[in-house]
Amino acid sequence: MLVIAIEELEPEMMLAEAVRNHQGQLLLEAGRKVTERTIRVFKSWGIRRVAIQAGSAGADNPFAVGDGAS
Repeated sequence: MLVIAIEELEPEMMLAEAVRNHQGQLLLEAGRKVTERTIRVFKSWGIRRVAIQAGSAGADNPFAVGDGAS
């Protein structure tokens, strides 16, 4: 699992954890692929970081922060 800034999120990346807004409402479930539309929705809700699955499209981001697990 990698935690990346929303600005680094790209379509086709797969979420490792569900994304919820500040009110706790589910925006997108874990295991779903991100689209341009979902990125816009995340930005509109002020989402700053998301967890993506390692190995998903574009996940070789040098700015990503690992979870420390091996």
